[in-house]
Amino acid sequence: DVVKKSPLKARGYYNAGVALAAKGFVEKAIQYYEGAIALKPGYTKAHINLGALYNSKGRIDNAIEHYETALRARPDIAEAHNGLGNAYDAKGWTDQAIAHYQMAVSLRPDYVAAHYNLAVAYESEGREDMAVEHHLIALKFLPVFEEAQNNLSRIYSKRKKP
Repeated sequence: DVVKKSPLKARGYYNAGVALAAKGFVEKAIQYYEGAIALKPGYTKAHINLGALYNSKGRIDNAIEHYETALRARPDIAEAHNGLGNAYDAKGWTDQAIAHYQMAVSLRPDYVAAHYNLAVAYESEGREDMAVEHHLIALKFLPVFEEAQNNLSRIYSKRKKP
């Protein structure tokens, strides 16, 4: 309704994208985020959300483009660094992924998802001590985080630690 009544306001398109994505209508949400960006090219939140949707659809290069656009405008957004880390990780660029996960946790030390992603990336590089450290930090902030618990248990089991 807002888009119909105010077709030149980016916020209506953005909010429609949020609602559609929450309901699982990813392709339609992408269209609305793109509409928001067409009206307001520097709409950082729309770029971040669009990056996440593109990443989920395997359109990694598109995701990278939108995360980088968001970070050029606002380099202090932890979610954009975490998302870009996810996109780089999907491309197999682990070093770049780690750098962005590190930036995300430096900007938001309580960012559970970024600590978890950093731990997984470290483990994939054989840096288990760092993986353990970041799984423990994630669990400090979210003790019921099952994936972090399972990964930590697996590492400890491999090391024959209780």
